[in-house]
Amino acid sequence: MRWLAIFLAFVGTPASASDVRPSPERCVPNGRWIGTGYQFDIRASWSIDLTLDLSQTKVGARVGSVSYPSLGCSGGLYRIADVNGIPAVNERIDHDPDRACLDNGSIRFACDGGTLEYRYYYPSGEYAAFSKLRRP
Repeated sequence: MRWLAIFLAFVGTPASASDVRPSPERCVPNGRWIGTGYQFDIRASWSIDLTLDLSQTKVGARVGSVSYPSLGCSGGLYRIADVNGIPAVNERIDHDPDRACLDNGSIRFACDGGTLEYRYYYPSGEYAAFSKLRRP
């Protein structure tokens, strides 16, 4: 325990969550983003191609589109209230001939350097998938 106290005194205390969380004020993730998502519960990966324009702040406004090419589904992204200052959208899948995608989940975005963090939540609110998207 003594060594831990000396170590913390030497390096300082850990940063608070606000110090390490990407700040939405420093980045507006407008534009096109691509990458691979990872879904925790089924340990599966799938491709993502999305376009955002979060300059529209009105709740309910369409602010983009999303396509999951490897799953064959796509839909619109609609603004919902930000969550702790992090931009959030509701995903409405409107093209899914093979019924491979779940409709009505939400996605939260945060910039992390040159990437866009994509955090998907089931309609129940359970955190379900993650990706670090990049510009094409």
